[in-house]
Amino acid sequence: MLKETPPSSVLSAGLAIGLLLFLLAIHVASSQPGLGFSVRSEANGVVIQTVDEQNLLAKRMQPGDLVLAVRSSAGLVTLESWDAVAEPDDAVEYATYNRFFQRQKVIWHIIQGDGLELLVQPYVLKGQAPPPRWVPVTPAPLRGIGALPLSFWYQMVCALAVLLMGVAAWAFVNTERGPQLYALAGLAVAVAMTASAIYTSRELTLAPDWFLLLSRLNQAGAMLFAGLGTTLFWYYPVRLGRLTFEYLMLPLVVLTLIGNWLQWWPNLDLAARYPLLAWLMVDFVFAFLQWHRTRFEPVERARLKWMLVAWFTGAVGYLGAVIAPQVLGFLPLIPQQYAWGLFVVSYLGIALGIVRYRLFDLDRWILLAWFWFAFGVL
Repeated sequence: MLKETPPSSVLSAGLAIGLLLFLLAIHVASSQPGLGFSVRSEANGVVIQTVDEQNLLAKRMQPGDLVLAVRSSAGLVTLESWDAVAEPDDAVEYATYNRFFQRQKVIWHIIQGDGLELLVQPYVLKGQAPPPRWVPVTPAPLRGIGALPLSFWYQMVCALAVLLMGVAAWAFVNTERGPQLYALAGLAVAVAMTASAIYTSRELTLAPDWFLLLSRLNQAGAMLFAGLGTTLFWYYPVRLGRLTFEYLMLPLVVLTLIGNWLQWWPNLDLAARYPLLAWLMVDFVFAFLQWHRTRFEPVERARLKWMLVAWFTGAVGYLGAVIAPQVLGFLPLIPQQYAWGLFVVSYLGIALGIVRYRLFDLDRWILLAWFWFAFGVL
């Protein structure tokens, strides 16, 4: 049993953490220099995705145009398709991953120089394209909140939803490990989502120090979520053994992350993707053991059934849509920034399980209590 904490204290802490993540994400994303356009990675190179209609650039280039190079008083760099990839973790080899961040530093340095220009190849649907031309760009000191794309807000809504639903469960039964692990897993994946929201919504590049830090926070949040989810099934609905499983889980997660960041392994599959899949396999083993342990307890079995469906909807859905295809050498079926919604579905399912089966021994009124608490604070 854990030490009991007043629900209001847990709820307040949850709101404070959620607000901190939200404001930090907005600050970092909106305080970058505003270029007035965004790009995407395609096979033929870096392609203009959007152009701010209020910017003078809207008269000089359009979505679909190819950006071939960037130059300023700080230098010149020819762009490559991988420079605009949304998620650097999509790389398989560390050489590709490292080269991505090295080039991001160069691009960032050039953007800070005077006389910034883009070499743009206009998009033409039919016929011969005109020759590339240099387009001058005057970056705004700040990108601004209004320029943040819909994908940024979508990911932040996902992060806050998962975090706050986890906190709501833990607040009213904070002496049990089940709700605690459920809430901590929500916090871990919320950190991963927040980091992703910032760097996947960048225009062309991001401040180098922030970029690498955010990439690692995304990796850490995802790996910790996987470990905490496995630990949850060790304890809930019945404890599977005397072992304090988190004493085993946390060192494994830390060693996995250190091995990844110090690049001990041959590639990112072995360093990051296989460990996530391994945690999922252990989840299945623990789920089977829980199923066996609750065979004579119909109430616990009903709760477990709902919990398994809800949890594995998010975990299996995400790993099956994002991680497994990459291990097999294919592109993700769903980009990571949109696949986060599967975890929201998972946490919503568990919230419905609280209403229907009193998961974690919680009554349905806690959802109303959380709503009125949040409403009162706002």
